Amino acid sequence: RFQIFNIYDRRPLIDVPYFILASLFKTNLFYHYFVNFIILFLTSCVFYLVIKKSFPTHTWLALPIALVFIIYPLDFTKTWLVHIHAHLVLLLDLLVIFLLLEYKQNGKSWKLILANVLFIISLLIYEAGLGIVLMVAFLMLFDSGTSRVHKIRLITATLFTGIFYILWRAYLQPVIFNLQDAYLDQFNTSIITIARRYIIGLIYVPYSWVRPLAQFLGPSKFIVLGATGFTLIALTIGLLPRIIKSAKASVSFYWADRVIVLKSLLMVFLIGFLTWAAGYFPAIGLKGPSLDGNSTRNNLFASAGASIMLVSSISLLVALKVKTYKEISRKTILLIIPFVILGVVFQLWSQNQRFISWEDQKFIWNRTIEIAPDLQDGSNVGIIIPGYKDLEYFQILPFTWRWDARNAIRLLYNNQTLEAFYYYLDRDVGFLNQIPDEIEWSKTILIYVDPRNNSSHILSQPEKIRLLDDTTTGYNPELLISDF
Repeated sequence: RFQIFNIYDRRPLIDVPYFILASLFKTNLFYHYFVNFIILFLTSCVFYLVIKKSFPTHTWLALPIALVFIIYPLDFTKTWLVHIHAHLVLLLDLLVIFLLLEYKQNGKSWKLILANVLFIISLLIYEAGLGIVLMVAFLMLFDSGTSRVHKIRLITATLFTGIFYILWRAYLQPVIFNLQDAYLDQFNTSIITIARRYIIGLIYVPYSWVRPLAQFLGPSKFIVLGATGFTLIALTIGLLPRIIKSAKASVSFYWADRVIVLKSLLMVFLIGFLTWAAGYFPAIGLKGPSLDGNSTRNNLFASAGASIMLVSSISLLVALKVKTYKEISRKTILLIIPFVILGVVFQLWSQNQRFISWEDQKFIWNRTIEIAPDLQDGSNVGIIIPGYKDLEYFQILPFTWRWDARNAIRLLYNNQTLEAFYYYLDRDVGFLNQIPDEIEWSKTILIYVDPRNNSSHILSQPEKIRLLDDTTTGYNPELLISDF
């Protein structure tokens, strides 16, 4: 069940996209995926327009940057329906930025008003785009092409909206509405911790392009990749004086003109870096960047800045080497093509592993329903799963969070009183893999399901499972199943 607006939720509008999709298309997943594809397509188009408007002297950068952005291997959750809200918010925030750039150019107030309305809506759905919008508005304050009146309006509108939202989440919701937000308790403001996370994220920007292939190098992968990276950097530094000397001697592309182009491309790179860093705000206070499965969703907004950094850095090297200015765009696009192909391969590879995980989950639930076709109200089903100790690259577990199991069983049995959890027998015990402490064993049934060997059964002696002792008093699954 979805609520259109819930003032007592830290994200009051987060259910809106799912409510609309469920109302229009019910459980026809084809249309859900189609809508998600349209959102991603529109996001790429708007990002293309934002880049063209942001860098008017290098409008040719827009196409390669947009292409790299949509397939950048920092995020592998673009096809996941459970993240449609994040994809929609990214589209809204890019529209906000585009409208702000339009307002800066022609000063039409309705564009500033619409931008802030969309900004507020996006924040009430999902706050991940807060950083990039505030960063763009802040940079406009230092833009000589923006009039003083427009700057004042930007401060009192966009920046005020962002600051008020921070105040809303950090103070008003917990104090006025007594909303318990676990994220606030977990938020880390340590400069050292945040700096460490950003450094790791910066390493991931280039590393994400080789990590899927690194698994084939075996245990020595870090040594091989480190040596290769060091060699390439040393080779570039070693050849740089010769390249610069050749560029200075060019008569078809004078050095003074080349320096102007290099400075402007360097500015593009720096803006890309700021966009990348802002893309992690405010989530960087909760968790760092990751290249593992579901956690790559944290890189979605930062991948916009990463794509700008990649394309601009390549164009900088090209600008040093070419003989004419017109060659920069053509050769940059040619050099970007292998990255686009590689990114597409990685995205398809990831999606295939997601499909395998979905088939495993379907098998688990089919066997669960066969074993327990009807459950009493308040029953708690524990799915005990062997295997999955060492995951292949891109491989995703059938369940990642406890709510994955809980929401699924309530939907499948059409019973909101049911509870469910999972436990992987062969994986390390941790926050995402543990048997809950608050179990009422008289209402619990443990079902052992092995998707790899097509086997399943009810566990009659739960105390034999690791982590469990003689505290399973009252466990009697036969009483919970109507047709045992």
